[in-house]
Amino acid sequence: MRSRVLSRAPINSPVYVAASGIVGAIDGLAEAVMGDRKHFHLTAPTTPGGNLTAPPRAEE
Repeated sequence: MRSRVLSRAPINSPVYVAASGIVGAIDGLAEAVMGDRKHFHLTAPTTPGGNLTAPPRAEE
């Protein structure tokens, strides 16, 4: 939400100001509850688990 709304709204427009306030409130809540203001910020996707390679085939 952060980048999509804030990047499309003109700076200091009512939509930009309102979205900034909402994002700030969510970040403040994350800081109060989780201790990390950036808890809900997007991170790069990762793969689940560790080694995802196929197990070696048994010799026949």
